[in-house]
Amino acid sequence: MFLYIIGHNTRMRCVANMFQHLTETISRHFRKVLRAVHSYAKHLIKLDPNVDGLLEHLQVNKYWPWFEKCVGAIDGTRVSARPPSNVTQAYRSHKSNFTYVHAGWEGSANDSRVLDKAISDSKHGFPWPPTGSYYLVDSGFPIGTSFLPSHKSTRYHAQEFRSSNRQPSTKKELYNYRHSSLRMVIEQSFGMLKAHFPILNLMPIFKRTRQHYVIVVCYAFHNFLRMNNRGDELFRTWASTWVKGTSSSGLPSHNTEASSSTAT
Repeated sequence: MFLYIIGHNTRMRCVANMFQHLTETISRHFRKVLRAVHSYAKHLIKLDPNVDGLLEHLQVNKYWPWFEKCVGAIDGTRVSARPPSNVTQAYRSHKSNFTYVHAGWEGSANDSRVLDKAISDSKHGFPWPPTGSYYLVDSGFPIGTSFLPSHKSTRYHAQEFRSSNRQPSTKKELYNYRHSSLRMVIEQSFGMLKAHFPILNLMPIFKRTRQHYVIVVCYAFHNFLRMNNRGDELFRTWASTWVKGTSSSGLPSHNTEASSSTAT
């Protein structure tokens, strides 16, 4: 019943009717399971200690050795909450697993502000990458030894390079194009997450703490599915968000379209 609620965003009254139990019974057991899975989430949402750079399948001319020590990407996504909307900042490995989730910020919060809070207090358990390794971040994040941002005031998003007359023409543009292409794993992963758990698109009217728990639990289940069912239909569907149409040099081809290759 718990999985049915978060996987279909079905209201408890409907679930109570479906399974012929009192709504109070459904609610009570939902809370019990939510707390239990949330307490276990730290074992599913974590940085792989054996990874200190690009995974083997990404060690191609387009990214290697330019992003040799990249262990993941950082970005924020909005989750509909009542009230207010939450910003969830997520840190992703290129296995499309989430390695850290920092939930609970209002939708107007700046990404760099959320990151600063996450790394400034040890109680948040920020997963620092191994020495010499780093996360990819956009130009809105601070520069640091553990964060590699894109160049400011230069074309960045892969979509901006799609036509044949808009290919990268400078070193900065080429760097930004490849940086953007590699970071798209996190956009793909947010799509997978919200497709699996539509409760994140329209959160029920829970207490604020319970909403945060639901968010973290959805990330944990996402990782569990990635580890145990990589052939999942939704994973295959959302693999199409990767950018294809690039040559072996990493430059966009003349007919670049939305991709169908996977980030894993």
